[in-house]
Amino acid sequence: MFQSRGKTKPFRAAVRALLVRTASVGVASCAILSAQTLLNSRNLSGAANDTPTAIATDSQGNVYIAGATNSPDFPLTHALFPQLPEPALRVSTDGRTFAPATLSVPEVDSVAASSDGRLVLAATNASLYRSSDSGETWTPSGALTGQIVALAIDPLDPANVYAVVLTSSVFAARFTNWTWTIYKSTDGGITWQTSAAFTLSPVTAAVSRVIINPQNPSIVYAFVNSALMRSDDAGASWQRLGIPAAQDPQGLTSPTCFVIAPGQPNIAYATTFLTPLMKSADGGFTWQPAASIGSAGEAAIAVDPHNASVVWLVDGAGVHKSTDGAATFQKVAAMGDGSWRSIAVSNLDSSQVFATDLHNVYATFDSGATWTTVASGQINGVFATAGAIYVAASVSPTVFLTKLDPTLTQIAYSTFIGPGSVSRIAVDQAGSVYLSGTTQSHSFPTTPGGLGRGFTANAAGFVTKVRADGGALLYSTLLDGMQPNGIALDAAGNAVIAGAATGAVPATQNAAQATAPGPCTRNSNMPGLVVQIPTHAFAAKLNGDASAYLWATYLTGSCGDAAADVALDSTGGAWVGGTTYSPDFATTPDAMTAAFPTISDAGFVSHLSSAGDRLVYSTFVGTGADASVSALALDQKATWSLRARVRYKRRPAPTSARPAVARRFSASSASSPCRAMTASS
Repeated sequence: MFQSRGKTKPFRAAVRALLVRTASVGVASCAILSAQTLLNSRNLSGAANDTPTAIATDSQGNVYIAGATNSPDFPLTHALFPQLPEPALRVSTDGRTFAPATLSVPEVDSVAASSDGRLVLAATNASLYRSSDSGETWTPSGALTGQIVALAIDPLDPANVYAVVLTSSVFAARFTNWTWTIYKSTDGGITWQTSAAFTLSPVTAAVSRVIINPQNPSIVYAFVNSALMRSDDAGASWQRLGIPAAQDPQGLTSPTCFVIAPGQPNIAYATTFLTPLMKSADGGFTWQPAASIGSAGEAAIAVDPHNASVVWLVDGAGVHKSTDGAATFQKVAAMGDGSWRSIAVSNLDSSQVFATDLHNVYATFDSGATWTTVASGQINGVFATAGAIYVAASVSPTVFLTKLDPTLTQIAYSTFIGPGSVSRIAVDQAGSVYLSGTTQSHSFPTTPGGLGRGFTANAAGFVTKVRADGGALLYSTLLDGMQPNGIALDAAGNAVIAGAATGAVPATQNAAQATAPGPCTRNSNMPGLVVQIPTHAFAAKLNGDASAYLWATYLTGSCGDAAADVALDSTGGAWVGGTTYSPDFATTPDAMTAAFPTISDAGFVSHLSSAGDRLVYSTFVGTGADASVSALALDQKATWSLRARVRYKRRPAPTSARPAVARRFSASSASSPCRAMTASS
């Protein structure tokens, strides 16, 4: 198995070799070489980004490629999972179950719908899509160019539609002008006319909102890059509204979020770069201070459509609720990682509230008493329309697995698996494929009886076994807080994994290392020098159905480390390679390098017994400023080959060292390296 990221690594092929690479345009590509002669090649690509990260072959010469894609049109054949699990647009009519929309694009940033739900508009970072049949079919619109950052449809007359488009231009070779243009359509988004344009220095991210007074649609607000605009004549003219701020030298400040109360649209709320939150009772002309709460994002406030006194807000601390018109707030939830994006209240049932962070959509169906995760992915926002809840997102990188025949001309099967990334794959004698990797999604597919089906950390590792014909998952399990970077199979088909853990490793009885030492006492004496990381290397062996660990052990020092790959010898012993920041990382008396050899981090190679209960051999690898081991392989004589990175504080002459090297070492005589197999910058 050979793995490469970013660019092709030169290598010497003795008989036959396989190569996976990522082209600059994000195309998965595979090639067969024999004696350095290109025999065949194959591209696997969709319209977006496709990143292959692992490759393997079976005894018949079939080729297996795995990686991640966010292309809705990635080539699939006999797919076990034929749809992207976390698409760019999802819709729910009950708030509990979100189904993929029929719009097949890599990203959606904003959504708007008419009161009857028939007209739906969806904006990407460069295009507008229009549906006139409640999202059944979609038509791209070429009338607007640039990044569409906001949409709104008149609730009384859906022919009137507003959009905000962001464009940029460079002047004097290095300065950028940003222009927010408000467009209006009077035919439901088919054609557009310019309403106003504002060239402003970027203050916040490229986001905006358009809000239409539901009782008097001639009143329109455009919240554009921290500038609040109001039109009283349906977009024919605009005036800028200021918000008083005693802390500001000029006595005025700009909002970071703005919203009106749908039931009483003269009431408006705004957060600013300064505290407190501000409230207006006359449509934004005058303001009074409300609760002392900090700045929030552009879509981080929502008002109950039936009760203007109930205000919801999300910020880095969690979800907050006010029942007294924003005079006071109470924190009602603190789930997620603090990366809150937006909040919305259902128009049909105001006890249903939806809040999003970067990774999940959370919902309450009892006015904030309890919360549950209803959608996952790379979330851009949640939009409550008259008849549905829409989730806009960027398509999550999704694991794909493709099996090709030995000539690369036929696809036996090609399928999505689940949101995440693949580190390594392995194939057993029966042709079943094992994948190891990482996911941040709670929708990653798992099977009953495995080690885990959920996780509490920000991410989880996964080990997935796919049947030889690609038609079923034989098992799929999540590993909470553990990232398996390498996988290998023993003679019985049991998977041995190695990687990095952010939490506790479930070390088994008689593990070679039952606990992680600590604390780390290293201190950096150079700016930017990293001397510790918050993960610990581990190795583990799963039983045949991934329901239990046959053994699991730390392989770590006090300052942190990460295993990158694992290979098994004929006795079932596990050879693990990786990177450590720990001078107290365990080495054995016969180590090639027994003392920590670098300034920052060093590579390591360690040999565990077949039962995982003993450290047979362990050595540091590298010299100079820092070094790491990224790939490891064994031949039949247990001679190990590795790919390592060595970086010097001062770049030496080209003949003395190169940044990336692959070397072979004898397991029985590790004191001197054999000839260099490859080297590349």
